Amino acid sequence: MAAHYWVRAPRHVDRVGARSELALPPILAAVNAHRRLRGPYTAVGTLLRQIVPDALDTVPELVIRHNIELLTTTPELLDLANQRFETFAKAALQEARL
Repeated sequence: MAAHYWVRAPRHVDRVGARSELALPPILAAVNAHRRLRGPYTAVGTLLRQIVPDALDTVPELVIRHNIELLTTTPELLDLANQRFETFAKAALQEARL
């Protein structure tokens, strides 16, 4: 079973220092979901922008399978993913422009 650590400190620099003293694997993604920074929406977008580029190289079928979810939560990935599918909202916006 994996160990979980809760690192608490008043300042970011103190949290980073405390984390560096633990025997942890390398950080694959760092996500801030602070409520003043748009909360969970910021966390989802930050995480997806960090993992989708690698996922496109290693498991492209997974990215394609979850294309709608990815583009709905993080529309800036559209150019990166270069997929055929678009969200209904984007399609509706384009039709409204015509």
